[in-house]
Amino acid sequence: MSVTRCPLESQIERSLQGAGIAFTWDAPLDFELYEGIGIEVKRFYSERLERQISDRPDVIVVQGKKATDFFCRLLAAYGGAK
Repeated sequence: MSVTRCPLESQIERSLQGAGIAFTWDAPLDFELYEGIGIEVKRFYSERLERQISDRPDVIVVQGKKATDFFCRLLAAYGGAK
């Protein structure tokens, strides 16, 4: 079954791949990095976010288009620094 991702999630997925950062799609969050860090991507704040991250010690929350663009530029700089 194919899962439709929001454009912001797809943008971060491409950036993670471009930076050579291994990840999997996570059930409660959007991405799970192999270092035990989760990434949750939201266009806007939602109360659901609190439930999603409340039991996780290490989560990066990327909220909004500008934050996503900035995060992806950071990933690109990281990927270029290798």
